[in-house]
Parts: sequence; C-alpha cells; structure tokens
Amino acid sequence: MFLMNKFKYLFIFLSFMLFFLSLLLYINKMIFVCSWHFLTLNSKKIIYSLFLDWMTFIFMSTILMISSMIMLYSCSYMKHEFMKNMFTYMMIMFILSMIMMIISPNLMSIILGWDMLGLTSFCLILFYNTHNSLNSSLLTILSNRLGDIFILLTIALLMSMGSWNQFLYNNKFITSMFLILTAMTKSAQFPFSSWLPAAMAAPTPVSSLVHSSTLVTAGIYLLIRYNTIFKLFTIKMILIYSAITTLFLSSMMANMENDLKKIIALSTLSQLSIMMISLASNLKMLAFFHLITHAMFKSLLFMCSGSIIHNSFSMQNIRNLGNLLKITPFTSTCFLIANISLCGFMFMSGFFSKDLIIEMITIYKINTIPVIMMISSIGMTMSYSTRLIYMTLLNKSNFKNYLTKNFFCSEMNLSLIILTILSTIFGYNLFNMFFSPQSFPIIPINYKIILILNMILGVFSGNFLYNNFYKNKKIYSFVMNFFMMNKIITVISKLTLNLTIKSFDYEKKINELLSYKELFMMIKYSFKFKNKINWYKLYMMSILMTTLIFYTLT
Repeated sequence: MFLMNKFKYLFIFLSFMLFFLSLLLYINKMIFVCSWHFLTLNSKKIIYSLFLDWMTFIFMSTILMISSMIMLYSCSYMKHEFMKNMFTYMMIMFILSMIMMIISPNLMSIILGWDMLGLTSFCLILFYNTHNSLNSSLLTILSNRLGDIFILLTIALLMSMGSWNQFLYNNKFITSMFLILTAMTKSAQFPFSSWLPAAMAAPTPVSSLVHSSTLVTAGIYLLIRYNTIFKLFTIKMILIYSAITTLFLSSMMANMENDLKKIIALSTLSQLSIMMISLASNLKMLAFFHLITHAMFKSLLFMCSGSIIHNSFSMQNIRNLGNLLKITPFTSTCFLIANISLCGFMFMSGFFSKDLIIEMITIYKINTIPVIMMISSIGMTMSYSTRLIYMTLLNKSNFKNYLTKNFFCSEMNLSLIILTILSTIFGYNLFNMFFSPQSFPIIPINYKIILILNMILGVFSGNFLYNNFYKNKKIYSFVMNFFMMNKIITVISKLTLNLTIKSFDYEKKINELLSYKELFMMIKYSFKFKNKINWYKLYMMSILMTTLIFYTLT
C-alpha cells in the first residue's frame, strides 16, 4: 500500500497547484500552446501539440483530486487483493492517458491518449478475472474500437484537407458526423450505450474513476473542444435526438434495475445525455460546468456504494439491503448527500449546473416531443433516486447475515468526507467564479414551477412504471437488455459477414484463404459460439478498417 500512499499525496498536491493555475489563466485570459514536430510522411508533417488553458487545468485538477481520493479509498478497499501493485500501476497509467488526451489540441495528438484509455480500461475491468468481467471488458473495448475507427476516418479526411483541425470544404458534414460518432461511442450514447452498465463488473474504485470523471467524459470533452461543428443544424439535431433517447431509456431502466452499481451507472448515462444536449444547444460552458460537478458527486456515489458492498459480503442487490441508515449512519449520510446532489436539490453542487442546463434547454427551440421526453426523464431521475434511498437506507433489511455493527475505516471515511464537502460547496464556488447573473436570461416563473412539479410527480410516475413493467416479464427483459441493442449489433454483424463473403469470388478467393474443411469448421463453430464470435468479427473489422486507412495514406 506504500505505492498508493505515495501517489495519493502527489495527486493532491498537483490538484491544488493546477486549480490555482487555472484561476490565474482565467483571470489573465492566457493560453499556452507548445508543438513538437516528430514525424514527416511525404509532404505531411505530424506534429504533437499541447494546449494549456484554464479549462484544461481545472479539468486535470478535478481528475487528480478524485484520483487521490480513490487511491486513499483503495488502501482499505483493495488491501486483501493479491495484485494490489499492478492495480495501482494500471490506475496511474489510466490517469496519465486521460491527461494526455486533455492537453492535446488536435486529433493526431488526442488519439494517443484516446487509444490508451480504451486499453487500460479493458485491463481494469478485467481485474477480477471472472467470466462476467471478461465478457464486460470485451464488450467495452470492442464498443470503444468502433469509436477508434471513426476517429481514424476523421483524421484521414482532415489529412486530405491539409490540416488536423480544419473542418471545411465539401467533407465538413462527413467529418463532423464521424467526430460525433467518436464521442458517442466513448460517452456511451445511444445506440452505443450497452457497454457502460456491463462495465460495472470492475472493482468499485475503477467505477468511481473510470465511469464518473474520465473515460465516459472523454467524448464530452472532445466535443467541447470541437464545438464549432454544431454550426451544422443536422449534426446538432442528430446529437440532440440521440442524447434524449439515451436519457429516456437509461432513466426508465434505472427505475427497474436492482443492482446497486448498475443503477448508478444508468444515472451516469442520463447525466452524460444532459451534457450532450447542452453541447448541441450551444451551451458549452454549462456542459463543462456540469462535467466538473457531476464528477464529484458521482464518484462519491460510487464510493459509498462500494463501501456498502464491501461491508455486506459483496451484496449488490438492493432488495436484500435495507436499514443502512441505522447500521452504517456515516456512509448512509454521504450516500444521501450524493443522491440529493444528483437530483439537483437546492444549494447542492448538482443544482447549480443541472438546473441551469434544464432551464436554458426549455427555452431552446426544439420539437415538443423531445422536450417532453427530456422533462419526463428528469422526473424519473428523482424517482429512481428516491427508490434507491428507500430500499437501501430506510427499508427493512432482508439480508439476515448482514453485520449489525457500525463499520469504521479511517481511509474510506476520510475520502468520503472530502468528496462530500466538495459535492456540497464546489458547485457554488465554481458558479461564482466563472459565471455572472447577467450572462443568463430571465426564465419565466412558469418554467420553474413546472420543473419543481416534475420532480414531485417523478416519484409517483417512477413507481407506476416500476410496478407495471416489472410484472410483465417480456417487457421487463426487453427494457433491461437496453432495448435489445446487443441483439441488433449481432444481426448487423451477421449481415456484414454475409455481405463480405458474397463479395468474394467463391472459387478463387475463398479456396486460396481457407480449405473447404476449415471453412466448414468455422461456420460450425460460429453457430455454436455465435454470441461471442460476433464481437470478434467486429474487432477484426475494426483492424481491417484501420489497415485500409493507413494503407491509403501512405
């Protein structure tokens, strides 16, 4: 544990230093850009660049602060694990990959950290080395590989324009579309959302970092830097409809889910969708503001759930938990504060960012149906949070072997205290530093009353949806499989394979590549292991696309 102790103090020091540097750059309106020319391909120069402004520093400060708290938390949570040092090194490698992506201004620099994020997250999710973690890690990395294909296609199109950042000429729509798809895969937007709930097979410290402030926010941060693509109305509408669909489906699923960590993962999906909608509505600063505040209370929520799971013999089913407010009052209080911050209660960090975004979006001119879906989804956020609080903290415990004493662990509790304080006051302080009341329009009181009533009605509507959908097993299974997205991807993979085989000359090409016996065995085992082999086909397809792109560039 000495390795974790050493890095947690280093991360705390760097976090404070970067936060004060961000204030200095913001006040003086300073930006630093550094470039290194390290490779030339024919007439094309590949330059690695660093872009340092106040937004970069404050995001790095947030990541390092959360990372230090997770290191402190892991000293107790992971102390009985056999490969503690490897876990620490992988976490540090993941943090460095995220920082590398944050400080990169162009796609050629971003892709270095982008690929490392996918690789290290695969290793961290696979840490427990079980069948469930293996399937989840494969689903995660293969979904992210789709995003890697889109970012490589974007780089190829930008190279044909003669710049790494120039979205001009006839290919502007195609390039912007590829960039949107890149961000959607990394931030788990519909139809690439199924990997995020599955990634909860990872250890809880990994979920606190990877699925709150780093991996899932990489796509959001990419679009914040390339927000000029939203000048295209079609791109804007595509992202809005995808994000609203994700928001609605994830909120509905969270009202029916019984796994504690998956409920929090689905709430992460809904908050990411709100950030995407605000980006498409030209609210870049509010999206970044919510990105920072969300990282604080969501990491606290994951760490509280990890403490509950850790002290209840790895029990994650909320139907078997209950009465935690009396058994573990400290952890339950932190859990309650994180939940009400998620709901956007007044004077919490989530209120200052989330409420502003919702109010600004309600006056944004989009169709009525998406607005209704968004408002109802925000009401369902209140419903699943209330359900989670009731079933875990207030309900009678159904787990007879649950320990009946108050658990105390200094490392865990200290990290929870610090994140609870940040989840309470950080949003208010950031709002006063970076925003002024004159920068926002006056919202009619009718809109504010509607949002308050929506939160109240969300409790009743969420209970209605839960009671009716849960009784119907077919509808329940349909929704809990994220509206059969895995089946849809499997069908697409089969169609792609069939079209690929038909494009070959059967007598020449297939006989040269495979013998008839090998082809028969491949088809036989593909039907036997069809649920697994389709993901391998997607992976091989991504490798093929990558090879073709770089072949055309050279």
